[in-house]
Amino acid sequence: MSARKIIFAFILVALSSGRARAFPQFLLYQGRYSNNGVAPTGTVPMEFRITNGSVAGCGSAANGTSLFWTSGPQSVAASNGVFAYKLGMQADQVTQDQGFSNINWAAPGVAFTIDVCVSGASLVPHEPIGSGVFALYASSAGYAASTTLDSSSVTLQGNTFNAPNRLVKLDASGKFPALDGSQITNLAAGLTGATGATGLQGLTGNAGAAGAAGAAGAQGLQGLTGNAGAAGAAGAAGAQGLQGLTGNAGAAGAAGAAGAQGLQGLTGNAGAAGAAGAAGAQGLQGLTGNAGA
Repeated sequence: MSARKIIFAFILVALSSGRARAFPQFLLYQGRYSNNGVAPTGTVPMEFRITNGSVAGCGSAANGTSLFWTSGPQSVAASNGVFAYKLGMQADQVTQDQGFSNINWAAPGVAFTIDVCVSGASLVPHEPIGSGVFALYASSAGYAASTTLDSSSVTLQGNTFNAPNRLVKLDASGKFPALDGSQITNLAAGLTGATGATGLQGLTGNAGAAGAAGAAGAQGLQGLTGNAGAAGAAGAAGAQGLQGLTGNAGAAGAAGAAGAQGLQGLTGNAGAAGAAGAAGAQGLQGLTGNAGA
């Protein structure tokens, strides 16, 4: 069983007019719990305790010596193992736990630690509590809870609050009212505090949901025509196609030009004599001529 735990402290301060009073005190404890590599989602049975580093049995009552405060068994909501709990508040996480307020943070020789029990088993090592928690002790002035003040004992020379009915009064919920900082004058600049130690790196958050697709962009300019590629190799000869149909006879061509006269042929041999022809008809008698002189 293993757990990764991160501590953050957030301190609220409230003072009543006339006397100092107790104010909500808690440590916001955050962490991530996993059991054999499995980080649960849902409620996890936990108990948070303020100890002096000694291992006290889970479920035991605070005794003020080794176990100064306990939340008692609680059902703590976790998401993928990540949880948060206000140490110093009751189970409703709203009401102050008086046992936590009564812790003597100034007890000499005590190294306060936070112990976490899960399902009745104490996780180790315990978390040491840093200097931030001692502001809880300092903010109450340690022993000034019974001290009373009246307006005659308050002197703020040159401050605009130093006037009748101008002291700051808490609202009905015990908190400071909203103030206009422009009305505060003659306040010396405070010293710059030392740089705090770098906090532990937070857990990596879950990936966010994918955003909606953006609108289509305008069509880009047509690119330049690329150079002609090299001629491909000649393909293999295809199979011989079927013989085509015989075409229609073409139109008669125009008569050609007369050829040159040929050479006269050789005289042929004389033919054989023909048979005698039939006797012709008797011709007409000729006219008698004139007598000569």
